[in-house]
Amino acid sequence: GVNYEELSIRIIVDENMKNWQEIYNWIINLGRPENLQGYAEQKKKGLNTQGVLTILTGSNTPQIEFHFKEMFPLSISGLSFDVNNTDITYLSADVTFRYNTYTIKNLLIN
Repeated sequence: GVNYEELSIRIIVDENMKNWQEIYNWIINLGRPENLQGYAEQKKKGLNTQGVLTILTGSNTPQIEFHFKEMFPLSISGLSFDVNNTDITYLSADVTFRYNTYTIKNLLIN
């Protein structure tokens, strides 16, 4: 079979940190849940999922889509808080996923 590299992306963490927490809990429940209930809840949601990564043109028009199948997170980075920064900054986190396969879809006729 074909072995694919891991998918590493950087996400912007939303205001309530919900997207970061969802991925964090997903990883915990796949690996070492504190109890079997965590694993059971994750299994009900799905141990893996499908994902789409959309590449935009310079004018923010969707150009190419990568469709990943049977993907799940391997890791998510911690968050770096800076109380000295007076400018508005957005927290970001690096996430690494494993997946089974992917397809590429060209959205523009060129």
